[in-house]
Amino acid sequence: MSVEASSTLSNVDIVDITPATILVTVEELVQKEVPVQIVLEGTVATGKNVASTTPEVTISTVKGPKAQIDQIKEVRGLIKLNNQSQDFSEKVSLLAIDNQNNPVSSIKTSPNSTNVTIKIIDLENIKSVPIKISISGKVSSGYYISEDLKAEPAIVNITGEPTKLKTINSINTETINMSGLSQTTSESVNLIIPNGISIEHDISKVNVTITLQRADISRDITVPVVVSNLASDKKVTNIDPQTVTISISGDQNIVNSVKSSDFSLVIDMSSASIGNFDKDISSTDIKTPSGITVLNILPSKIRLIVDKL
Repeated sequence: MSVEASSTLSNVDIVDITPATILVTVEELVQKEVPVQIVLEGTVATGKNVASTTPEVTISTVKGPKAQIDQIKEVRGLIKLNNQSQDFSEKVSLLAIDNQNNPVSSIKTSPNSTNVTIKIIDLENIKSVPIKISISGKVSSGYYISEDLKAEPAIVNITGEPTKLKTINSINTETINMSGLSQTTSESVNLIIPNGISIEHDISKVNVTITLQRADISRDITVPVVVSNLASDKKVTNIDPQTVTISISGDQNIVNSVKSSDFSLVIDMSSASIGNFDKDISSTDIKTPSGITVLNILPSKIRLIVDKL
C-alpha cells in the first residue's frame, strides 16, 4: 500500500516519504464456540479433597483473526485453592488457550468470566476405582483385538456416602458394539454412574481405544533354486534339490494371492570351486513380496556340483 502524507502547516513541504509503501495484512474476523475448562492451583485443607468444579458457563465464544481462532481449543478459568475446607463459589476470568496450551490474551471471549462452584469433601468419602469396559459383537472376519482395551482415564475417583462406596469396585462404560470393526478405533463412551455416586472432576465419559490387527495365516509354497555369478569357465551339473518348500505367513489377502514366481532363491556361486558346493539356506536368501514372512525352509541345505565347462 502506498503511503501518502500531508501537513497542516503552510510553511512545511513534504519532499520525501520513507518507506514509500507498507505491507498491510488483512485477515477475516471470525468466531467459534469452545469448551470452558476450570484449572485448580494449590491445595485444600488437610483431610479434604475437591470432589467437583462446576462452572455456570460451559461454552464460551472466542472472536478474532481467523488464523488465531483456528488455533484456539478452549478457554480456561483459574481457581486458586488455599486450604479451603468447605464448598465455595468464585468468579473467574476466562482466557483463550491455543493448541500448544499457551494463553492468547489478544482473543476476546464471551462471556469473559463465569461463576464456579467447588465441592469439597472428606477424604474418607472418596475412593479410586478402575473403569470396566463393556463390549458386544465380533470384529470383522480376519481381524483380532491385538491389545487389551484401554480407557483414558483408566481409573477415576468416586465420591459418596461411605456405605455406598463400599459396594462399588468399578465403574462400567456403556456397551461398545464392535460388530464389523476392521481397523483400530478410539471413541468417547459414556460412563454408567450409580445413583448416589459422583465422579471427581465431573468426568462422565472416557476415551476407549480398540487396537485391531489382521489375523495372519500361513501356507507352504515351492520356490525354484537359481544360481548366479558362476565363473565363465565353470558349470553346475547338478542341484540337489532343485526346489525348496518355504512356509510363509502374513495378511490373509496377501498370502492367498502370492505365487511361486513372486519368490526367488538365488545362490551366489562367485566363490564356488570345482566339486561339491554346499549352501545353507536362511530366510535372508529368499526374496519375498512385501508383507510376507518366511517361517521355515525345507530342506535348509542345498548341494550343487560344479565342474569345468
